[in-house]
Amino acid sequence: MTIEAGQIYFLRKAVNVGEADYPRPCLVLRASKHDATMFILGALADVEPEYFKGAKLLGRATGEFKKRVEDWYGLPLS
Repeated sequence: MTIEAGQIYFLRKAVNVGEADYPRPCLVLRASKHDATMFILGALADVEPEYFKGAKLLGRATGEFKKRVEDWYGLPLS
């Protein structure tokens, strides 16, 4: 599995965001073979690629949504 910036996944592994701890979707903002940065409901998390084992690829950020994320994040999703 190749993880790339701009991909949207449903993580089956539980993710802690505040008090909540359950599986949820995420947007990959940056990826390398060593780690990835994800956006999850207002939270950013750096994780190892193994975190994506069992995750379901839902699609990619495109169009106006992609542009708005890139403007907010300050880097291209490429």
